Amino acid sequence: MTFFSHELDNKPKLINRPAMYFPKSLSDQGITEGKVTLEVLITSSGNVRVRRMLDSTHAELVAVARSFASKSRFSVPNKDGRNVNALFRWPLLLRQ
Repeated sequence: MTFFSHELDNKPKLINRPAMYFPKSLSDQGITEGKVTLEVLITSSGNVRVRRMLDSTHAELVAVARSFASKSRFSVPNKDGRNVNALFRWPLLLRQ
């Protein structure tokens, strides 16, 4: 069973921060940051599965955000004391 973030006992916390590269094509244009919002599933073991991209300021950042998210791990989502899957909107601010 999958729950939404507001239904959980507490909000899962990011426990690792994978390496991320900022696209040179954007840097060359003087762009130093952008935002990508993903819909992700945090599994009952804390792994992240990207479901879909919801919004992005720059198309070049979508693959970067997906890679970062899929390599991330969170603390385990809990509902009524049980480990569960949780669906989140994850806005990622990506900077050079």
